[in-house]
Amino acid sequence: MTASHYAPDTLERAGSWQDRSFCTRPEVDGRWWHSDMPDELEMARQWCRHCPVLQQCLDSTMAAEGNAPVRGRFGIFGGLNGKERYALYASGTAPQRGSRNVGGRPRSAPCGSESAYQCHLKHGEPIDEECRQAHNTHAAKYRARARK
Repeated sequence: MTASHYAPDTLERAGSWQDRSFCTRPEVDGRWWHSDMPDELEMARQWCRHCPVLQQCLDSTMAAEGNAPVRGRFGIFGGLNGKERYALYASGTAPQRGSRNVGGRPRSAPCGSESAYQCHLKHGEPIDEECRQAHNTHAAKYRARARK
């Protein structure tokens, strides 16, 4: 076990969803998310599209930016640029912290369940780690019952 300046490695840090983000991987150039070059911004968006914590990133960014004007929103976060995040905020469809509203529609199941996993698939949304784990557990139980 290695020591860290946050806490023992056996404890989960409060911001641990950020540790699972694709933009923090060593093979990724973190400057893409704040670039002025269209091809680099597109590269950042491609990584975001497949990131397991896309929704947490967007929720956290929207909460941090609050009612900031469009000129006060920089970079790609949650797969959106500042102008897109402002439009989401202005439309009133941005999920608030703890909200059951996703993309302007009510979430039918809480994340971390097989039902939520199926909803993510149905709506073409990125699947978060909690839903992926719930699906894997569900599938393992299903396979075990099928073997009996």
